[in-house]
Order: sequence, then C-alpha cells, then structure tokens
Amino acid sequence: MKKSILFVLVSFFFIQCSKKTAPIDTSKMAPDEAAFTITCARCHKLPKPGKYTAEEWPKTINRMQKKGKTPFSEEQEVLILSYLSVHAKK
Repeated sequence: MKKSILFVLVSFFFIQCSKKTAPIDTSKMAPDEAAFTITCARCHKLPKPGKYTAEEWPKTINRMQKKGKTPFSEEQEVLILSYLSVHAKK
C-alpha cells in the first residue's frame, strides 16, 4: 500500500514537471524580462508584474527560491527583481 501511494506521488511530480510548453523566444526581450520569463515559466504560469508592489516582490521571489524546484542564481534573481520592480503595482 505504501509503495502504491509513493508511486502515485512520484508519478504526479514527474508529470507536473515534464509538461511540454512551447519554446519562448527571448531574442527581442531585455535581459531582465528574459530572466523573468525563462526562470518563472519553468514552474508556473507567469504572474502579472502588477500583482505586487516593488516592495512586495522580493518576499515572493525569496519564497519561490526556497521551494527549490528550479533554483536560480543570484544574478537571475537581481534581473528578475529589476524587471518586476519596474512593472510592479504603484
């Protein structure tokens, strides 16, 4: 029974992480927008940058980083926060 439950949970994880999405063309994006798009789209639908204020975004990004599904570098984090702060809720 425990093996069956474990199998279902592991299968669900791999199905969620292996969803195929169309390639994202970042060639015409600024580096901060490209970092946001590529990094965040790995795990979920892109959030609207205006969802939070510039002061609220770092806490959200930190929470995503701690989840650790797809860790990102400090450089990526700086670029992502740069993009989000420019387009954040005023």
